Amino acid sequence: MTNILQSITNLLKTSLAGDPPPPAILETIGDRLDELLAVSVDPSGDGLERWLAALRAITQDTRLHETLIVRALQVHFPRAAELLTLLNVIGIEWENDPRPGSFSINWPRLNDLLSRPGDNMLNLLLGKVQKLDDVKALQALSLMLITAPQPLLTLEYTRQGFAALPLAGPPGVTLQQLLDLINSPLSLPLPLPLPLDLATFTQLAGPAADGPLGSLTLDGPANYNRLADLALELHLKQVEQAIHETIDLGGGWQISFGSSGTGDQHYRLQFSADRLDSAIVPPGELTIFLSKRPADAHALLVGEPDGTHFAIKSIRFGLRFRPTGPLFDVVMRLEQIEFALKPDFLSFLSFGLNLPTLLRFDSNVDVAYVQGQGLTGQGSAGGLPALGVQFATPLNLKIGGAGAGIQVDQVVTRLEIALQNGGLRFRILFRYGAQAQLGPLQAIMDGAGVWFGRWTNGSGGLLPPQGIGLSLNAGPVSGGGFLKIISDSEFAGVMQLKVLGIGAFAYGLYQALPGGDPAFVALIGIRLPPPGIQIGFGFAVSGFGGLVGINRRADTDLLRERLASGASGDVLFNDDPMRNAPKLLGDMAAFFPAERGVFLIGPTLQLNWLYILKLDVGVFIELPGPRQIFVAGSARLIIGSEDFALVYLRMDFIGGIDFTKSLIFFDAALVNSHVLGIFRITGGVALRIAYGSNGYFLFTVGGFHPSFNPGTLELPRVARVGVSLSLGIVWLKQEMYLAITSNTFQLGARVEAGIEIGPIAAHGWFGFDALIQFKPFYFIARIEAGFDVEVFGVSLCSVRVAGQLSGPGPLVLQAEASVRILFVKVSADVTITLSSNPPEAVIAIPNLPRHLESELTRPDNLRIDGDDHSVIVGPQQAGGKLFAPVGELVWEQKRVPLNLPIEKAEGIDLGGWHTLTITSGLPDERPETDWFGVGTFLKLPDGEALTNARFAPQQSGLRIGAGAATFGAPELAEIKISLIKLPKRFKFLELFVVDVYVNSALAAVLGERTNGATPDPGQPRVAVQQETWQARNATGEPLSAAPLNSVQAHVQARRSGGIAVPTTEKTLDLSGVV
Repeated sequence: MTNILQSITNLLKTSLAGDPPPPAILETIGDRLDELLAVSVDPSGDGLERWLAALRAITQDTRLHETLIVRALQVHFPRAAELLTLLNVIGIEWENDPRPGSFSINWPRLNDLLSRPGDNMLNLLLGKVQKLDDVKALQALSLMLITAPQPLLTLEYTRQGFAALPLAGPPGVTLQQLLDLINSPLSLPLPLPLPLDLATFTQLAGPAADGPLGSLTLDGPANYNRLADLALELHLKQVEQAIHETIDLGGGWQISFGSSGTGDQHYRLQFSADRLDSAIVPPGELTIFLSKRPADAHALLVGEPDGTHFAIKSIRFGLRFRPTGPLFDVVMRLEQIEFALKPDFLSFLSFGLNLPTLLRFDSNVDVAYVQGQGLTGQGSAGGLPALGVQFATPLNLKIGGAGAGIQVDQVVTRLEIALQNGGLRFRILFRYGAQAQLGPLQAIMDGAGVWFGRWTNGSGGLLPPQGIGLSLNAGPVSGGGFLKIISDSEFAGVMQLKVLGIGAFAYGLYQALPGGDPAFVALIGIRLPPPGIQIGFGFAVSGFGGLVGINRRADTDLLRERLASGASGDVLFNDDPMRNAPKLLGDMAAFFPAERGVFLIGPTLQLNWLYILKLDVGVFIELPGPRQIFVAGSARLIIGSEDFALVYLRMDFIGGIDFTKSLIFFDAALVNSHVLGIFRITGGVALRIAYGSNGYFLFTVGGFHPSFNPGTLELPRVARVGVSLSLGIVWLKQEMYLAITSNTFQLGARVEAGIEIGPIAAHGWFGFDALIQFKPFYFIARIEAGFDVEVFGVSLCSVRVAGQLSGPGPLVLQAEASVRILFVKVSADVTITLSSNPPEAVIAIPNLPRHLESELTRPDNLRIDGDDHSVIVGPQQAGGKLFAPVGELVWEQKRVPLNLPIEKAEGIDLGGWHTLTITSGLPDERPETDWFGVGTFLKLPDGEALTNARFAPQQSGLRIGAGAATFGAPELAEIKISLIKLPKRFKFLELFVVDVYVNSALAAVLGERTNGATPDPGQPRVAVQQETWQARNATGEPLSAAPLNSVQAHVQARRSGGIAVPTTEKTLDLSGVV
């Protein structure tokens, strides 16, 4: 630890020298930094805190120590310091001295950048540019950030860098020299003689500058429009030559390229107003690598190599341009991160054991930023600090023998960094897992360890175990348990016991919710020894149990998604939960998340047929409601034993009804299935029937056509139905799929085989895919075949042929073929029009009212709501209907919506907007509504079709009241009723006994006396109704005061060029802002 702090001290001291001169505030602390070397750092855990206290005494206040940190970054990592200045993380305070007075660090801004880097960077860039000079200055300074960071730092110290943006007035003299260079675009030739000084940068930069490799260009807008058309472009004259070249940036940093493209290529990232322009796509994939060449064995070393130290073998950054998907992603890779500890640092944990002289933990860490998705990487899951990275290192340390000993499996190293009250907190945690055995008793402990650093509760300490388990195997009695401490308010446990062949188990989760309510879920089960409880025909009940959950819901989407991996079946139906308790409990927490006020219950059952078939099945209900009812199960067909099975087929399935989503679903997947141990069987099935406003139908066996996009449908990845074989050097794979949706039929198959002998490998394939669309009719069928021969992973020769038939309108046959030998590729393609027949003809509707006038005279469109049950209507004449003059008369048609602007009728384009209205002329009339398919009367692009409802309630007719009834003079009638009650008789002990007659009122009174009074629910306190919308024009004004549904608001917004929003959407007041 001492040598690490000494390295940091030397790093701070060297930052006080060099050009540009440091701020005046740092002139008085240079000699005092030597006091840090005199601080004793012992292994008791307090040495680090004493060193930090000495550093705080030297730097005195926040302003001084933040200035020291920034200066160290500027001297040793100028590009990183200037990038943080551009992003407003580093601020500069100016005084009368020409030099900066001090520096500051905006910790909240840094925290925001770590959590949402893409959005924050773009907003900061927009804040830097307020006029055309700002854009031009940003253009020049950004190019200097890449190529000449040291001259840029000099400009920063003279108020000419990123901190000066936006410019308050006319640019200064030095900056004006840079601005004079810019006659957009501004280019630098490649390769560059780096590092550049300002004079060389000014000499090389120009509007058109190409070097032997190409050029690096920053292209700015000709007129002021914020960041519009600001672009970074890399021009490579010969890509295949550039990938073998490196550009030295100085200080051990270098740039290299990676690409599969050839020839002259331009790669460009361009802004469009306030975002990246997704329409500008690169011609192919290109990766630009920025790497740190190690001066010795490490690119970064803090401490001594033979003592406690932190080291990184290689540091590598990559910017990858993509022709499809996200435009780019940024990858950072830290290779062989090593942390070494002297044994005295962990001596208080040794417990008398002889530890190695030096403990080393090493791993690789990848962090990626994907455009449009954000920052991802190891340790970035929810619930962690602002930044956390962890990796596991296997130790396999054994102490003692097989029957009585201890084994330490691995050490998990974790680095955590967090911002608190404007300060930086960090700590390093080491957790280990260990197993111990003493005869028939085994114990396991997971997560115990030690930590040190600067955290909220001190500078070091012990970490309690996160999990403890015990197991006993003593002949007829065996069992065990495992308890996992997830957090202070969350626990998980497993218990299993087996006595004389009868087994019982239970596993579950407990969590205390913020309000104090418990969130609990548990699965319990009993397993019976063979032959079980016989129920006939060879079937037997071999187990039963159930699931109960309080304040827990079932995530059926995740259960369906994890079917193919077997995780869903393992959690719901597990005969041996102790075998893999940590993974089982982790999956259980994901499948049954906490949700207040939701309850789960369901029985489970295990059936066997001889020793061949085993079926686990459960019926689960989610309350209140019920919200959903689903059946889950796992079926196994085994010939042989599970360890050595000739045939092993396992199918996990889940199906049910989700009432909250109006969805009927069924999914099934084969899990780890095989025949004879060499044939691998795969496949999946999915069924969806949505019966709500977004109704649809979908069924598939083995997946979908490659070009089919299910859009927003909740579908897991469905595995192809197939079989694969791998025998030594030969392998074979065959797969197929079939799918039916509301408007398509899909079918396909593929067979592939190969052979591999040492470095030589060859494989061939044949496949076809077909898709038929019903409305409008369209089909596409494609076949493909070929083979490829590789040597050491490089293609030596290959042949590929493909053909495609599509139509109608017209019927087109396309064929292509290619032959490749080494680096020479010859290809050709041909397109033949087999038929010029137009596509399926659609009969136009010249006059919409005449097209629908027959609906007015159709008797079937009339019905009565309410009838006179005392009148029986006799036979009626054909072509007419007779109704009693009571209730309401309803006229309704189902072909088009009324009182709504439409573009299509029955799927036929009308060539413009049409609105149909209907009235009866009677005072007591109201609209009648029904469900209509939105796509039948509106022309929706794919994006709008996915976001709008598939069905919507619209007016379909009229409802006409009967009006006030007219009554005649009343007449009295005398009715005489004779009632004879016969008692119910039954035979009991050959005696006839008369059952006492009790009427319904008396029965109700007797029932309440016995069972308690029936509660009166009273008036409802919560009312649920359809969400209302409103349409607003381009200026934000409402287009209609009446409440609308989503489709009506969408139509009004489209016609006026405005937007549709829910009426509950709050209006944002921007007065005084823009």
